[in-house]
This record gives sequence, structure tokens and C-alpha cells, in this order.
Amino acid sequence: MVSVESVTGMLSFMTLIGILFVLFVLGLIIYNYYSKKKIRIKFFEENGLLFAFLVAVVSMLGSLYFSEIVGYEPCRFCWFQRIFVYSSVVVLFVGLYRKAKDVVYYVVPLTVIGVVIGAYHYYIQLFPSSGGCLQEAVACSTKFVFDYGLVTLPLMGVVSNLIVLSLMWFWWGKFKKDDFGF
Repeated sequence: MVSVESVTGMLSFMTLIGILFVLFVLGLIIYNYYSKKKIRIKFFEENGLLFAFLVAVVSMLGSLYFSEIVGYEPCRFCWFQRIFVYSSVVVLFVGLYRKAKDVVYYVVPLTVIGVVIGAYHYYIQLFPSSGGCLQEAVACSTKFVFDYGLVTLPLMGVVSNLIVLSLMWFWWGKFKKDDFGF
């Protein structure tokens, strides 16, 4: 069986790569907003929905791995984050099956809410004295993972949601030939 450290290390590294991807997409959005010549990446436009679904599935499976196999008990904010990630998996699956261009209208709110909850949870973990939640079993400030001096489980959730959001931007751009973006 694969060790917890190996899985954690792999997911943490994927989170760092995800941060770079999100920063790249953000730069692309800013460039496309201010430039007359729009940069389009057809590969992500054509496959954005599939990749968004895969990222959401990996995020869901990662959360289940940590709670059900490793035994990390989720705190209150972890459960809130899971609600939006798991919902995104279902919505993305239906959108993928139907090749629905309007799936973006349902996925974007789920991912944005997930990002906000996850960002607050990450803040609580970085600054435990800032308050947050305290449960009988697990405090929201508990860091089960802290790799590279940056990556925690809530940050993994935030980044996966931001990647899904970025991929939805590409997917939406596939249908918006004149105005690339939301």
C-alpha cells in the first residue's frame, strides 16, 4: 500500500503546480482583457470540461482518502468545502455527459463559494488565534498536512476549486468567439 507521506507529497506537489496554472490563467485573462490580440488555448477550450471534472474527482477522492483511509477527522469547514466539491463533481459529470455549454453557470457559483470557504479555513489554519470554529473533536485550525511551508488540506481544496474555475473560463471561451471570458 502507498504510504500517507507519498500521497500527501504528491497532492502537495500537484497543489503547487495548480497554483502556477491558476496564476498563468490569471495572467492570460488580464492580457486578453487589455490586449486587442486575444490568446486562446484550443486544447483547454476543447477539453476544459473533462479536465475540470477530473480535477474535481481527484479533489473528492483526496478528501475521502484523508478522512476514510488515513483517519483524519474533518472539521466543520472541511465539511462545508466538501459540500461544494462533491456537488461540482455531479454537476460536471452531467455537463460532460450532455456536453452542455451552460454547465459553467452551475459550476462557477459552486467553485467560488468553495474558494471563499476554503480561503477562510486556510486563514484560520495560518492564524489560529484569529478565531474560527472549535468542535468537540477537531478544531478548524488543526493542520494535518503542512508541506513546503504553505500547503494544507484547505489550500488543496482552494486550489482545486480555482483550477476548475480556470478550466471553466477556457470552456466558456470555446463558445464566446467574440468576447473571450465570462
